[in-house]
Amino acid sequence: MRHSQRLIMSLVLLATLPTALLAKSAKDEWLPGEKLQQALELGAEKDVPVAVIYQFKESSCPLHRSRVGSYENLRELKGMIKVRTYTEDQTPGLREARGEAFTYMLPVLFINDGEGHLIGFAAYKSSIQDLTLTAKQAAVTMKWKQKTRKTLRTIEQQIQRKQFSVALKQLGAVANQDRKLTYKLKKTIETANKIARKTRDSRLKKKPGEEEAATRKKEDKDKLVVTEGMFFAEQVSARRTQLAEAVGERCDEAEGFLASGEPRKAALVLRPLRGLNIDQATDTRIKELGERLRDARKPKPAAKEGSSPESDASSEDEAEKPASTNS
Repeated sequence: MRHSQRLIMSLVLLATLPTALLAKSAKDEWLPGEKLQQALELGAEKDVPVAVIYQFKESSCPLHRSRVGSYENLRELKGMIKVRTYTEDQTPGLREARGEAFTYMLPVLFINDGEGHLIGFAAYKSSIQDLTLTAKQAAVTMKWKQKTRKTLRTIEQQIQRKQFSVALKQLGAVANQDRKLTYKLKKTIETANKIARKTRDSRLKKKPGEEEAATRKKEDKDKLVVTEGMFFAEQVSARRTQLAEAVGERCDEAEGFLASGEPRKAALVLRPLRGLNIDQATDTRIKELGERLRDARKPKPAAKEGSSPESDASSEDEAEKPASTNS
């Protein structure tokens, strides 16, 4: 039922979008705020960024109108779902759309991926260069997400086909790209937040206290550290678990062949597992199986000259028998 409701809402919104795209002016391309929640859901489903203007409904300030116009006419937002929201309205989905953005003066621009990730933020006094960069990064992010979803499906197929080395390499690439992209986005958002805070302090003629000043100074010096990407960390972890389980099954096969005295078959199973770096337990097990395989392949001691293994065995049996006594 819930899926059907979401499908209906998506169709309604999709029916609205062509009207927006055929609008007579850039101002008319923006959907009303009441459609924001639907827009976020559609953005997540289609991997299309959602750009959100947050502004005053009525403002006589020429700077406000000029800034809104710069958002409306920004070419880098082409292809995005665009929504206009007002500070005077209670707009469902606005808190999710704004994420960790610090807003002080309006208007501002948020760009969200629909899955709870703020991927772009332009403060009131962000430069046009920063605004353009923000929009470009958001567009690149969503294209990368589309491509990466396909890559993750391919990786799953590679694991099923036992192409472990290729799958592991691609998983590493996805995780690395995710971290790098997350760093760039957070850095851009952090810059916009600093601009907004400085604007607030300037307007309020506020000087930070000693403790706050020390904290800000430290934050300026500290480098932004991103240990995990914010988009596909869970999916990468799930694929790694799937990969480890598949490799574990191959290790079970190799262990069975070694136990039944078939080192040649065990070697064929272990060959594609060499050099993998999955996790400590799995890597240790592969190493131990490799050592057992080498032991199993070691040549046996040569038999004594002039004797056969059968005669040696029979003589050993005779030697083990207790000596008979003559009655």
